[in-house]
Amino acid sequence: MEPVRAPFLERLESYQLRVSSLLCVGIDPDPRYMGLSDFDGSSLFSFCKDLVIQTAPFVCAFKIQVARFAAYGFEDEVRRLVDFIHLHYPDIIVILDAKRGDVPFTSECYAKECFERYSADAATVNPYLGADAVLPFSSYQESGDRGVFVLCKTSNLGSSDLQECTLYDGCNVYMRVAGLVSKFCSKYNNCGLVVGATYPDAISEIRLSYPHLWFLAPGCGVQGASLEKLMEATGGNKVLVAISRSISYPSYFFKDMSFFKDSKATPASVALFMRDRINKYRAVNVS
Repeated sequence: MEPVRAPFLERLESYQLRVSSLLCVGIDPDPRYMGLSDFDGSSLFSFCKDLVIQTAPFVCAFKIQVARFAAYGFEDEVRRLVDFIHLHYPDIIVILDAKRGDVPFTSECYAKECFERYSADAATVNPYLGADAVLPFSSYQESGDRGVFVLCKTSNLGSSDLQECTLYDGCNVYMRVAGLVSKFCSKYNNCGLVVGATYPDAISEIRLSYPHLWFLAPGCGVQGASLEKLMEATGGNKVLVAISRSISYPSYFFKDMSFFKDSKATPASVALFMRDRINKYRAVNVS
């Protein structure tokens, strides 16, 4: 029988304060950036394990993109990686970036997949099917010890195709999603939103209406969003800054290494740099 754990958001906030970090490192293995034509389960796990070891001192969470494993048939390596993080870094939150969501009967199975098969602390969920597609995740075992980050205003360019559409009552889609998630959060206190740092005005709008909601904010790495604007929009509170490829593959994405003292970027040095840069802008805006 698993020990009773504190509510998800309480654990996340406590660890953020303890380690002074808002950084969430995304784990998105890709053989192209690893200099390989392909990889096997062993090389994949070794790469991800090394990435975790290098960056763990500077993060409050890891976000594992499950599709990057499943595309090669390496779902078992997802569980191995989660178990490794839980064993060696038990206070670091592990988010499964799976973007699941379906009719309630099926969402129950997706929630079981994320929280039992992979043993993740939290999962990303697609709300397109409505509130009852999200509830099996937010109400999982009625304990609130697992987290849910619901896609709201995503970082990709095409997000405006649907998420910015105006509904019959004048509200746009992403604000309607934020309102629904606010209701879930009031009951289970374990829900947040995926909001792209590439859209700081949307983040400000959501934060103004729903100041209690947490954000998982990708986009400040390869996509080029501004950390400074993200900290301005959030006040440096209730936010996870998700950065993936630029930390995992620094030699590929950082052509100019001049801002690193040793002129050689590594996942550890980039994670440290990003953590400190986040804290610098956060100190100006924290309230």
